[in-house]
Amino acid sequence: MSGIGRNHPCPCGSGRKWKKCCGAPDRGTISFETANERGGLFGSETAFLTSLLDSFERAAEASSYKIMPIEEFRTLKGIAERNQVYWREILCRAHFGVCTGMLRLNEWLHGSERALGDGNVLMLAAGIRGLLEACADTWQGFAGVAPTLAESHTIVRRAIRGELAEQVALAPELESTLIHFSYARKLSPGGGPALHSAASAKDCVSVLSESAPEVLDVYQTLCDYTHPAASSLFRFAGEPTNPDALTFDPNAGARKIAELSARSERVGSVALMLGVAPLVTTLKILNAFAFTPVATPWADGVDLSFSPIWRELEKRLRSQAGLAMVSDEERDTLLADLNTQYLPFGRSKRRQTH
Repeated sequence: MSGIGRNHPCPCGSGRKWKKCCGAPDRGTISFETANERGGLFGSETAFLTSLLDSFERAAEASSYKIMPIEEFRTLKGIAERNQVYWREILCRAHFGVCTGMLRLNEWLHGSERALGDGNVLMLAAGIRGLLEACADTWQGFAGVAPTLAESHTIVRRAIRGELAEQVALAPELESTLIHFSYARKLSPGGGPALHSAASAKDCVSVLSESAPEVLDVYQTLCDYTHPAASSLFRFAGEPTNPDALTFDPNAGARKIAELSARSERVGSVALMLGVAPLVTTLKILNAFAFTPVATPWADGVDLSFSPIWRELEKRLRSQAGLAMVSDEERDTLLADLNTQYLPFGRSKRRQTH
């Protein structure tokens, strides 16, 4: 069956794609230890991350989210109802961003791997470039989402149940980040709200520099191959035998592939971690709210117990787990504690650079 493409109809006659039917490995807990160490584009260190992307794609199901028009939202009078609509939409925007972000990363990754297997230098450069851009966009958009939701989960739980009536709770930075992630693009003058205007690709990729200082140099190399510039032609050039020689070598691909792979491996592995990790942790946080439109059973099967970041997020979720079940005597204290949680709303968790 190795000749069957991942997106081809399964030969068993189910009507599903091969990758989601007989071609799908057994599902279950996805752990760091049991991840398929297949190596791949960026080496075995990224095996767990690539296994997450693949398994999510197989498990992903279509979803639809209700977003209330702003004019209708303005007609709502009750504070509890406004909070409920607002926070349900926040969770839905987060879920949409995560799901689309995961599949986008997986398509760039597999497109790059296909180019590597085919020995296609130019497509490999374009694929890795697109993957770096997507990882940077994801890191910038979602690095703060799971921590924000986890530390404010008591408010969010009460809001989505329609119980938060004592004060309007807004999170403009979180809301803007999620909207920007989904809708940002290059705008013509007057072509849309400023919030939808995307940063340049180079500026976007630069957010990876702290973790991978060489990312911009690698990115420039990838762009030189992708653009109709000298590198895209000299990909077919041989090693010069003397300063005056110009050599055409149609078999130069293997050497160029090796050069690109060597230059991209470390940057790519770091970028993939920064791209995948915030999305998976956000999905697991969303499951904690028991809100059906954003529930993703797949995420409960992902074991992140090895991650100190995830352990900290779980601690935040547990730290207030019992606040909603207090005695009457403690109710005033509860409300005071809740009010202190309103303070972070509207503050920047990290500097917005888009």
